[in-house]
Amino acid sequence: MMFESDYRPYYDRGNFNGLQLRGVTVIDKDNVTSNDVDRILSVPGAEQGVVSFIKYHYALLVILQDYHNFKIKFRVTRGWAGRLKSGYRLGLIGVLARNEADLATTGIFMRTNRHAEFDMIHQSWEFSAGFIYRMSSILSEASNQGNFFTPFDPSVWISLAFTLVIFLVIMKVSAVFISKHSFNEPNVPIASYFVDIMGTMSQQGIAAAVSPRVTIRFYTVTSF
Repeated sequence: MMFESDYRPYYDRGNFNGLQLRGVTVIDKDNVTSNDVDRILSVPGAEQGVVSFIKYHYALLVILQDYHNFKIKFRVTRGWAGRLKSGYRLGLIGVLARNEADLATTGIFMRTNRHAEFDMIHQSWEFSAGFIYRMSSILSEASNQGNFFTPFDPSVWISLAFTLVIFLVIMKVSAVFISKHSFNEPNVPIASYFVDIMGTMSQQGIAAAVSPRVTIRFYTVTSF
């Protein structure tokens, strides 16, 4: 087997040599042809009839087209999914299910009712930061008035700060105590303790009903 000196497996396999693929996208407008897609989706900002993340995926597609050297012949649908009484599938999912397009040029929300329509949708995850509320009786009563700031009363912040300080002291003292018995000087910054504590406190918790066997095992292990 012989390879040329400038042979690069990824580049040669990733170059589609100008191949034209059939793509489908969703634009909820009248009289939109395949030739109008690039013009509509390349315009920055919000636009009626175009979901924002479709433009985001279009921008990624343009980068991929340039990198892998391929073209897209667009087909436009007015919606994502649906089904007529005759069983004919509608929207983007219908086009893909009938193999009338090679790929969807936009993402799609994988709802439960769409599993039966199409089972080849790739699932992905989005990282985001936010607050998770436990629906306590106090919060439930406050939510009826649209007030979700109840968990952030001054008493809550004071309790949070007090708990944080207590855990910091416990972890620092524990580290010093362990180091004396293992003859190793503790070299853990306070920031690391803080991150560990905040990560623990931010967990979603455990189930309300804990199995009795778990409790028995816990007491058995900690009693020695």
